[in-house]
Amino acid sequence: MKAIRIAMAGMLAILTAGMSWAETAAPDTCGAPLSEHIATTIQQIRAREVTLESALPVLDGAAAQCPGNAFALHYAAMAHYTQANELNTAQAGGAAIYTEVTKAFGYSQAYWALEDRNQTYPVDLTWRIENVGIPTEEPTNLRKDLTTSLLNFYAFAQVAHPFISGTEPPTACTDNVFWDILAARGWFTEHPEGGTVALSLAERMAAPCPLKNKGGGMELLQDPLLNLRLDYAEDIAATDEARTRELIAAIKTYRDAALKPGETENYYWHDYDASKLSRIEAMLPAIVSIPTGKEDPLVSAGPLPVEEWFLETSPLTQVNESIGQTYNAYVSANGSTGFVSAMGKMYALTRSAPDPAAARQILYQVSALYDDGRWRSADTKEADILDVAYKWLKDYKDE
Repeated sequence: MKAIRIAMAGMLAILTAGMSWAETAAPDTCGAPLSEHIATTIQQIRAREVTLESALPVLDGAAAQCPGNAFALHYAAMAHYTQANELNTAQAGGAAIYTEVTKAFGYSQAYWALEDRNQTYPVDLTWRIENVGIPTEEPTNLRKDLTTSLLNFYAFAQVAHPFISGTEPPTACTDNVFWDILAARGWFTEHPEGGTVALSLAERMAAPCPLKNKGGGMELLQDPLLNLRLDYAEDIAATDEARTRELIAAIKTYRDAALKPGETENYYWHDYDASKLSRIEAMLPAIVSIPTGKEDPLVSAGPLPVEEWFLETSPLTQVNESIGQTYNAYVSANGSTGFVSAMGKMYALTRSAPDPAAARQILYQVSALYDDGRWRSADTKEADILDVAYKWLKDYKDE
């Protein structure tokens, strides 16, 4: 196996080679004394007082003997990852590098599985006792680098680590999931040809995780997953209609969970997300599954039935989408004249709405958005809509 570029490692400088090490005995306990001993060892490596190679057996031994110690697991992972990068720099070959990456990843898995990762050891500063822990950014940056490295091995060396190529989702939504998905998202940005593997990993990792957190907001990991789905769907819309529609359904599930009644955008779902979704849908052929004849009754082509379009309790985004998709079904079946036919039926529906004036404004706004290209499909995106057909709705007053 030839050498392969692994993740860009901002932490390469933190563990570097120095003089050989005359080993000092590790404490018998797996608690704070061992944590302090490991931290001291890492400081010696960083100061080039000892070599990484000579310290590796001690770090491995500590991790094996004390699998509940966060310092032992994290710094064993970091040490092997640094060793992998040094081997890569020396062009040692892919097999040797991969061995070190997999060792590092195994320790990382064990670290993130710990119930208590916020472990510390006390340092007497004379005037006070300071509890020293692992810097917050170290495990997260390391996790992203490891996930990125495994993606690189899979994509460019055809070496399939089970974490990347597996099909079973995690049994729990652990904290590393966010960093794994973030790494997959960043990797896909650099390697758009690898969208299938990046999204597969991200969706599998997110499977046990809820959409929303306990506070009612969206789970943090859902944002990079949303962006990955949007980008990948846009990439494949012209070649894989079935998969694109699956992604659209997942994107809309996220959108509907993120928006509160009356909202069309907020902190979690932005107008540019809606615009991108509209572009993706416009690349697909229309699915006309409703009657669109001039004398046919009005039937919704969207998520809400027509009876719910103008109810105050109906989610505004789903109302807009239902009207827009119904417009598109009519235009797909009958051309631009289909828009006028549908609009007439919709206007008649507003007259019996609980608030006719508000219903007309919704109809006007959706009509204008459809005219601008929202909710179009591949066969309707060039259809010319005459704005005179709906602009009168804006200022129309009941007699």
